[in-house]
Amino acid sequence: CYPSICELQDGQLMCVTSCYNALDRSARAVYFSHLVCTLMSLLIPFYKVRWRVKEEKLKARPGEEYTLLQYQEKCHIIAPYAYRSPGGSYVEDLLEVTLGFAVLMCFSAVAPSMAIT
Repeated sequence: CYPSICELQDGQLMCVTSCYNALDRSARAVYFSHLVCTLMSLLIPFYKVRWRVKEEKLKARPGEEYTLLQYQEKCHIIAPYAYRSPGGSYVEDLLEVTLGFAVLMCFSAVAPSMAIT
């Protein structure tokens, strides 16, 4: 580690080290890659269901409505709420919240902007 940026504040020299900068970059990379993965795991099943519903609506007779019960059935078929499925599970939901909180607490001192986003 070596000082990368130094400023004079109130008569004292304040420096930011290269290790701090590397940790900041790493924390941001972990946070944003986790954010992207989480969003993708939510959006992919959502659009799969929409696509299948749209296909069924096109095959249906004119004037026939697609009910909420049919939509929920399609959601359960494509993304069931079970372990290791696109719909998630109790275990995965709890781990998501726990790990997100752990990452936030570990790195918020280095990158406070992570707590805001």
